[in-house]
Amino acid sequence: MPAYEMTMILRTLAKPELASALKRAGEYLLKNGAILRYIQNLGTKELPLKMSRHGHRNWNGSYFLYRFDGPPDLVTSMHSELKRDVDVIRATTITLSAPRTIKCTLE
Repeated sequence: MPAYEMTMILRTLAKPELASALKRAGEYLLKNGAILRYIQNLGTKELPLKMSRHGHRNWNGSYFLYRFDGPPDLVTSMHSELKRDVDVIRATTITLSAPRTIKCTLE
């Protein structure tokens, strides 16, 4: 299974609602066969530009990083699921490549 990193920007929420939104995303990954490696809080920051989603204008957002291994078709279904979530402003997923091994030629 390939490794992925997903950066999610959530609306500025109270702690219980924020935990609920993170749990929804994590449970969706686990339910669809992913192995969740970690979730990292990158903090609440001012957005680089005003972002509108689901009728709300957002100037600040909470950034989170999900690291997971999963089937390739999971990424597409995950993004369509997150687009329907009213707490998610934006989500982006990248595929992590395996580190290249470089043979040392110095002797």
